[in-house]
This record gives sequence, C-alpha cells and structure tokens, in this order.
Amino acid sequence: MGGLEGGVEAEVRVKLPVIIGATAAAELRDHLARMAKESSAATRHLNEEVGTTFDLISEFPHLYERFDGDLRRAVLKRWSLGIFYERLADAVFVAAILDLRRDPAAIRRRLGLHEGATEFLTDPGLAPSSVPTLA
Repeated sequence: MGGLEGGVEAEVRVKLPVIIGATAAAELRDHLARMAKESSAATRHLNEEVGTTFDLISEFPHLYERFDGDLRRAVLKRWSLGIFYERLADAVFVAAILDLRRDPAAIRRRLGLHEGATEFLTDPGLAPSSVPTLA
C-alpha cells in the first residue's frame, strides 16, 4: 500500500542554484542605485521582482524565451529590464541584466554576440566575394 494510486507518477522539481556573473551583479547594483535615487519603494519592488524571477528561473530554467543559442531572456516589462541567462548542467548562470531600451546592437555586443558581415547583405545569395567594390 504506500504507492501512488492509479499509476500516477510523482514529479519532483529540483531548484537549480542561480549563479550571477560579476558583471551582471554590477549591472543589477547600478539599476538598484539609480532607482534608489527616485524611490525606495520602487527599489524594493524591483528587488522583489528580480528575486521572484530568479526563483522561477531556478525551478523552470526553460520558462523564458530563447534569445540566441542557449541564452535565454526573462523580461521584466515594468522596468524594461532583461535578465539574460543560460542553463548549465547543474546551475543557471545569469550573464547580464540589461536595460532593454538600449540599442539592440549594443545589447548583442555586451552579450558577446556579433553578427557576421554576410548577415547584413540584402540578397542572401550574394556571397561576400561577389559584392561590388569601388575601384
């Protein structure tokens, strides 16, 4: 008797540790410091929302949209912030916490994601060697 009834299997959720990179931690401190100049209540709310998001990421690392490769992005709409993270084998690594109102190219550079020159060509069949040059 002590088993589960009706063949239902128990699902065990394991929270992964969330590791915040040094630069991401500095970015969060900067956001909180700027917010503290305006409102201590807003600072508290932002801190709580970030904590809640970290809890969700810890328990459900695939919850948020894939941004690029294995990098995912949780969006805090109220604050226009993106938490960029990656699920590792035994943890979740937060790589960046960025203001999403920034230039998208600057965000990609901060994340180490650089576009190749061929991605900017209008004709996908046009190879870089066949691009006309000024003589």
